[in-house]
Amino acid sequence: MYKDFTEKINDFSIDAEKFRILCKNEILQPSDQQLLTCIIGKALNYKYYQAAITLQSFIKMRLYRKKYLETRKLIYHANYIKQKWRSYKMKQYTDIKVAQKWKTIYSNWQNIQANFKNNWDEIKTQKRVEIHVPSLS
Repeated sequence: MYKDFTEKINDFSIDAEKFRILCKNEILQPSDQQLLTCIIGKALNYKYYQAAITLQSFIKMRLYRKKYLETRKLIYHANYIKQKWRSYKMKQYTDIKVAQKWKTIYSNWQNIQANFKNNWDEIKTQKRVEIHVPSLS
C-alpha cells in the first residue's frame, strides 16, 4: 500500500511508520503540517505539496470508507432484525388464525354430537345397516 504512494509521488519517499500512525488516528482532515512530516526529502516546491495532498486524499478516502462500511453493517443488521420481527409477527398471526379455525371446527363437531345425543331415541328406532368390519376380511 505504501509502495504505491511512493511510486505515485515520484521524487519523494514517505515515512511509512508516521503515515500509518497518522492513518490510525480518527482525524477527518489532517493538517498540512502533519502530512508534511510524513514526506522524506523535503524541498519546498509544488511536488512537495502535491504529495501532501495525495496523502490527505488517501486518509480521507480511508476514513469515509470505514464509515461507509460501518453504516452498511448497521443497515444489514437492522434489516435482519426487521426480517426476524416480521417473521415472528407472521407466525403469531398464523397461530391465531389456526386457533380460530380449530375452534370453529371443534364447535361444529360439538353441535353434531349434541344433535346426535338429542335425537338418539329417534335414530335408534330407524332402520340401519350395521357392518361388522372384522367379518369382511
